[in-house]
Amino acid sequence: MQLAIYGAGSLGKKLYDVALRVNERERRWTDIFFIDDIRQERQFYLSRVHRLTEVQQMDEPVEAVVANGTPKNRKKMAAILREAGISLINLIDPSVIIAPSAVFTGGGISILSYATVSSDAVVGENTLIQPYVHISHDVHVGANSVFSANVALGGKLQIGEECYFGLGATVRENLTIGARAIIGMGAVVLHDVDCDSVMVGNPAHVLRKSATGEVFHT
Repeated sequence: MQLAIYGAGSLGKKLYDVALRVNERERRWTDIFFIDDIRQERQFYLSRVHRLTEVQQMDEPVEAVVANGTPKNRKKMAAILREAGISLINLIDPSVIIAPSAVFTGGGISILSYATVSSDAVVGENTLIQPYVHISHDVHVGANSVFSANVALGGKLQIGEECYFGLGATVRENLTIGARAIIGMGAVVLHDVDCDSVMVGNPAHVLRKSATGEVFHT
């Protein structure tokens, strides 16, 4: 089995490093490489870059993860992989702490170093959890969501699909975060958040509605 990281960029480098650490323990993949149809270089970071059509023609089976930090792009890229017949797998750094009662509802979940997923938490497919994120007990995370480093979530949250949480954001327990919400860097969320809302500040307030789902151009 081979592992493909879909996206030869900065996040791709981080996921490649996680994959190396996993492979040191499990010897799961004979090769780890990147898929990218835009980057011109055929060598990136510590491995090669293949086009998607090339990967489809490989004799040895390939499984993949998505290396993109924008929820709507993660969803789109996961669909492309599935249409190409490439399965999405969960890539979890060996340092991550996951409660025995936590549930992952599908493939494509990437969890980076020293994150915590607590008791009875539910994490939706194709979610990205960056280093030192704390997902507390009974939190339900919708598919294709993204958590930047050092995000802290209180217990019993209901988080919709395609949500984005910026660096160091904090969310109080027992809240509902609507689908496609963007929680800005360092925001402190004390109340429910409507769908498509961009939240900033301490305490967090609505900056505006997001019509496009773009995170890094708000």
